[in-house]
Amino acid sequence: MSQSSSLLPKKFVELWSNIEPILQHAMPVGNGTSREDIVPFQNWVDAMGHIYSICMHYPEKSEPDWTCLLINKLKRHFELAMCETITTIKALKGGNLIMAYNTLWNELVNNCIMLNALFTSYNSKISKNTTFKINDFFTKASFPEKKLTVGELAYSIWKEKVYTFVLGEIFGSLIFGFEGANQELHEAISTMRDNFKQLGEINGAKNPEGFFEESVLEQYSTHCQKQAAQMLKNLGVNKYVRDVFQLRCKTSFFSESLLQKMNEIFREQCVGKYTDVLLKASVEIVEREPAEVLGKLFQLLESFDAELAELASIWQKKVEHDCLENLYADEISDPVRFVKNLIEFNQKYRNFIKVHFNDSRIFVSALDKARDEIFNSNGRNAALMFVRCCNFYLCKSPDASESKSKEMLDQAFDLLFKKSTKKDFINACLEKYACFLLTRLMDDLSLSMELEMHMANRFHNECPDDTYQAAASRMIYMLNDMADSPDLTKMLSEYVQSALTESECTYSLNVLSKAAWPESENKCTPKTKLSNLLDLNMEEISELYKSSKEDYKHRDLQWCPHFSQCFVKTSFINKEYSLKMNVVQAEILILFFEKGTLNFADVKNITEIPSKELSMYITSLVNAKLLISDTKIIGPESKLTLNRDFSSQENSIVIEDPCIFGDEEIDHKVDQKSELRLRLISSRMERYFKKEKDSAMTLEYVIERINNELKKMKPEPEEVRDCVDRLIKKGVLKLTTELSKMTM
Repeated sequence: MSQSSSLLPKKFVELWSNIEPILQHAMPVGNGTSREDIVPFQNWVDAMGHIYSICMHYPEKSEPDWTCLLINKLKRHFELAMCETITTIKALKGGNLIMAYNTLWNELVNNCIMLNALFTSYNSKISKNTTFKINDFFTKASFPEKKLTVGELAYSIWKEKVYTFVLGEIFGSLIFGFEGANQELHEAISTMRDNFKQLGEINGAKNPEGFFEESVLEQYSTHCQKQAAQMLKNLGVNKYVRDVFQLRCKTSFFSESLLQKMNEIFREQCVGKYTDVLLKASVEIVEREPAEVLGKLFQLLESFDAELAELASIWQKKVEHDCLENLYADEISDPVRFVKNLIEFNQKYRNFIKVHFNDSRIFVSALDKARDEIFNSNGRNAALMFVRCCNFYLCKSPDASESKSKEMLDQAFDLLFKKSTKKDFINACLEKYACFLLTRLMDDLSLSMELEMHMANRFHNECPDDTYQAAASRMIYMLNDMADSPDLTKMLSEYVQSALTESECTYSLNVLSKAAWPESENKCTPKTKLSNLLDLNMEEISELYKSSKEDYKHRDLQWCPHFSQCFVKTSFINKEYSLKMNVVQAEILILFFEKGTLNFADVKNITEIPSKELSMYITSLVNAKLLISDTKIIGPESKLTLNRDFSSQENSIVIEDPCIFGDEEIDHKVDQKSELRLRLISSRMERYFKKEKDSAMTLEYVIERINNELKKMKPEPEEVRDCVDRLIKKGVLKLTTELSKMTM
């Protein structure tokens, strides 16, 4: 005790001598960096239990003066303990911050309950004639006009020093783009909502949840305002337009009404205030990176309400005006890049910009200005620009006109391709054009087959020598094949199936699949030494091509075995599997059917496939569990064995096709991979729920179990919903009546 202890009431001195050691022991002594140091309230709450017991043994008629002293000291220790904890918490980030927050909150609630019980008990012992009131000792310096209860004091300190800090950290580093901690973050925000509801109830608030929404909006507004201003200052206008929308809160953790209010704050803080700045920058943006910057802006504005639709309209008119002005005026420092970007921008965002290439004068002017630089620059880059321009007019669109597109294509062809004598440019044009043609035909994007044939004939007629004309002729053959594709595919299938009746592995060729069309002979899948089985069948197919129709008489099928797909049907342990792969993969698989086990070098020697490509093919077969490797990475040292035990595999396996067409990777497996993933999720959960004893389960329980069991797969909400629907249709799940109509 201090020197003034002799002036204190004797009873208080005696009581405090018992309490002070407990409080001193309860205060944290660590350096704030270890796990044990982040929750000093635990010791504090334990100490309060001892203090409460000691105080209860003192006489009921106590004097107000020393009771007030006791309460004052306890209050001071209460604040010290909280401040020490807050200091430690502020050094934490991410998951540790959330963990510390939840732990601290639980201790704070316990502490408030203990303090309330102690002080209420002592208040009741004081004589009714005294003017002493407990609330007199809970007035913070920052709230001179307000008397605070214990709960109100806790709320004030919590909101001012802890809750706002935690929310700020979440807005700064977790909600925006931090996908790895979604579940953890969801739990933390749910806990915050519950915590503020408890605090509101302690204080007798009519709307306890209002505390939570008020704090969220306050912190989000501060965060947006500060971050937006800093980004504009540090990044410049162009990058600000590109990056500012990461500040928009998109999380599903908050209610719809709260998110709506947060979007209003975002529009006010990040978009509304900077409209003039953004408009002034449009010329610079269009010249440098229109597809990247403006595209992101338009995509976001498109999702907003009518208020921002007006802003999008202003932007559209401004950008169109500046683009047209720049096309007519000779002020573009890099016309090749400008035209290329403009084509790409129109291709991706034609719903916003519908003017540029509908006016032939503008289009011809742009290409004419860029032509000299195109012919003096790298031939492949210039070719890509030309081919993208062609692709723009050959693709379907709501406002597309076949006659107008033909006019524009002919003008582009006359300006660029027809007048060029550079072989690298011509070769690159044919190569790139074949790749884009593939995508249009297989995805049904072509405006018309007549227009496609018109362009193929123009290439054939304008190519300077026989080498290039042969490549153009090949495109014409492809288009003719497409016209007869149903009959041709059926005939090929019948021929191949009849030739393979004795094989353990049967397959059919689909020559009009996406993988069937090569970009060029130089970039096709490496030619291999085909097994006798495949070689025999290719002879049959070739004969069919040459004899079935006069049109196919001159068709060279050299590309066919390397760019077709096999649909392999086989069975293991009385279970059928459908495997989709290209012919080279099928050849490797057939080789293992015959040999059983082979070294990597053996496969390479037999098939004559280069090591790099062979490694890709074998890896795809290993990933599909068709082959077993004794090494994690497939290479010269790998020993490979056919896997004949498929009892644990799914009924349908799709093997990745490693073929990449030139510079453009054509993703034609997305739907198949998504379907396979859904089947896998449903299959696993079907086995799980069949083990459940209860016949009826709540929807909430089902969703929770799916998410917990498939943590590593991280299923999306849509996948969970699809899984539940499939299991209900199969009769595996039977939901309770009251929840069966709920939507997830």
